[in-house]
Formats: sequence, structure tokens, C-alpha cells
Amino acid sequence: MLLYIRKILNINSKMVQEAGEIRGLEIGTVRIGTFSSVSARWLPGILKKFMDQYPHIKVDILEGKQEEISHWISQGIVDFGFLMLPAADFEVLHLKREAFFCVVPETHHLDNNENSIKPNTLKEEKLILQNSTLKIIQKMLKANKLSTKIAFHLDDEHTIISMVKNSLGVAILPEIALHNLPDGVKKLPLFDDQAVSSIGIGSLSFKNLSPAAEKFIAASTLWLNEHFT
Repeated sequence: MLLYIRKILNINSKMVQEAGEIRGLEIGTVRIGTFSSVSARWLPGILKKFMDQYPHIKVDILEGKQEEISHWISQGIVDFGFLMLPAADFEVLHLKREAFFCVVPETHHLDNNENSIKPNTLKEEKLILQNSTLKIIQKMLKANKLSTKIAFHLDDEHTIISMVKNSLGVAILPEIALHNLPDGVKKLPLFDDQAVSSIGIGSLSFKNLSPAAEKFIAASTLWLNEHFT
């Protein structure tokens, strides 16, 4: 019953927004699912751009794990969500490719003499991975016929980096997770054709989004084009 009620409320909200647009008003609410890296690195700039342009549109943000964001999208709790791709259950809009880096203690024997770390140099390392990119890294390891030990796999990148700092292993993280690295760790580029991930927006249907949600997605793509091209 709850799913049907949410659909009715969403349709009503969309109707109110479209009626407002007919009268020249830009109103409504956009509900977004996101994860911590996007929240810290992208959202402040996107929100500033969006709210300067549409000050009367309310933005609700839910932050969680990839599984939670997918659930919120499928249940209609959010209009769309930022996700690590692929996301097979949704329509998706690719936003940015993310290269992977190794994160090691500052005194670690791995260095950057060749400008990148080859996967086979990791075979003796204990890896600390992020759940959102776990399958991508496992696929890369399998392609290189590596059976590296995965010591931990966690959600929060700050926890992972803290573990690296305390010499509990070597992390492999996408670039978006590596802003403001603390002292005591360093990042090294990981060379591999498969060592990339994609971040995008997932929705049940882009055609059925409210005007407010469409405007937020447009603002997001414009902001990313301005800062990452």
C-alpha cells in the first residue's frame, strides 16, 4: 500500500510543480539519494549553483550506502540517486569516470617510480576495499589472475584511510574518495584498463521526473562540466 501512496503523492507533487511553471513559478521539492564521497566533493558546489538559480525549490537529501540508495529509488522515497555504476535496475545517466588509486602509508615500500602501480605488485598486500567498488576491484584482480587477500571491506572511505594510516593494509579507492587526504598516507595511481569506475544518476524513469528533479539534474551536469572538463 505504501508504494502506491508514494506514487500518488509524487504525481500530486509533480502536478503542483507543473501548474506552478505554467504560472511562471519555479517551486517544488526535489529528493535526492547520495553517498558520502559525492556529498563531500560534489554536492556543495551543485547545491550552490542550483539554489542560486532556483531559490524557491526545496532540496531534501538522504545519504546512505549504495544498497540503501537503490532501495530509496525503487520505493519512490527519492526522485533519483547518485550511484556507482552499473545499476542494472534503473535508468542511468553517466556523469563521470573515476580512476582508482592505491592508498598506502607514507613509509610503505610501494612507490611511484614508474608513475603507476601495476596490479601484480599488489599480490603480497592485504587490501582494504570499499563495498561500493568491491565487485569492480575483484573483477580487476581476477582478470590479472591475482588472489590477493582482502583484509577488510567497508563502506566509509574515512575509516578505510584511517586503517591504511595505521598500516592495516593497502586501499584501492576511486579518486572522488581521496579529497583532503590526512598526513601519513599517500595515493599512487593504479595502472590497469579495468581500474576505473563510473558515477551516475539512477532513476526509475527520467521521463516521469518532476520539473524540480529535472532542473537539479541539469544543474548537476552543468556544474560537473564546468569543474571536471
